[in-house]
Amino acid sequence: MTSRKPNRMEAGVQTAPPEPSEVVSKCCKFCGMCCHIICPPCPGKIVSKVSFHPPNPANYCLEVDTKLSTDDTRDPSKKRGRRSSSKSHQGPPRDRRSLRRSERENTQFRFNLTCNENHLVLNPTILACMQPMFALSSSGNVIACMYMRLTSSPLFTILFSHGNGGDLGSAAKFVWALGRCTNCNVFCYDYSGYGASSGKPSENNLYRDAKAAYRKMCQSLDLQPHEIILYGNSIGSAATVDLAAEVQAAAGVILHSGLASGGRILCGGKKPAWQCCDPFRNVDKIHAVNCKVLLLHGTDDKLVPAAAAALLYERVQESHKVEPLYIKEGTHNNLAMFPEFWERLHNFVYMDLADKQQSTSDEEEYVTCEEYVTCA
Repeated sequence: MTSRKPNRMEAGVQTAPPEPSEVVSKCCKFCGMCCHIICPPCPGKIVSKVSFHPPNPANYCLEVDTKLSTDDTRDPSKKRGRRSSSKSHQGPPRDRRSLRRSERENTQFRFNLTCNENHLVLNPTILACMQPMFALSSSGNVIACMYMRLTSSPLFTILFSHGNGGDLGSAAKFVWALGRCTNCNVFCYDYSGYGASSGKPSENNLYRDAKAAYRKMCQSLDLQPHEIILYGNSIGSAATVDLAAEVQAAAGVILHSGLASGGRILCGGKKPAWQCCDPFRNVDKIHAVNCKVLLLHGTDDKLVPAAAAALLYERVQESHKVEPLYIKEGTHNNLAMFPEFWERLHNFVYMDLADKQQSTSDEEEYVTCEEYVTCA
């Protein structure tokens, strides 16, 4: 029979009491675990952390254009007794009060890049097409917008919602090419917490920002819904589908590498068990879109597989389906490098929407893939 080894108490060995810091640490860990079980973190906060990645620093800046601002062109003799408004001229408005002051003083801004790799907009001709403006969302956030006017007689005006890792600066080259390809002017905006927009990014703010940009676009440019194409890239597809389902009378919708839902990305295309874990549910909203929908997707997209586009296509109303484009060897971020991408965009606007069966010689000179790549 084997003998049992006596424990420390039986051997008369006294154990040292735990250190106070160790007791506190264990108590904190236990309390934290209980809090997570009893009151788990809000799913919305988790979605915001995982889904949104604003560039830091931003790829652009908005500066006061002293040549166009009313305060700087006013007769100096009329400024007696007035306080200096330099505070409003230090940068773009960040809240409702500074936005109202900026509008009252007619402060004008100019758009400058801080990222030299996006060298297209350094061309003075392109910079002259870009007009910064601001919208106020229902959350109270100031939304930075940019209107790129490329033609005096556009077929439509496009409202562009960019992907989650970009901003107005990184999207400028693509926006220019998009307008040239389709003979459209383009209005784009930054989500809350992106670029010069105030606030913090979230799913609800994403939808509110899109609606604010849409309202600003209609008011400033005097546009009707049937004159507007809604374009969403990646996470911008969620803003686009949500807005299109509410507007109901847009000219058309373009979803570029669009997602079926956020949860399906993490679950291998399957619907998550809990709706609270499934944000950006385009698949549940797209049936309410009452206009033609074009889907553009890459077959080698690892982030949002092409099956997401196929699922969205199934849910589009039958009368609003147009031929989608699946680009072989296309990934999530490189579709603009393929000539067929620009050709399909051109044909969608001219033939599917504007019903122009034959383009004129001027219209045939739309942007090419090589022109986009080289920024010619």
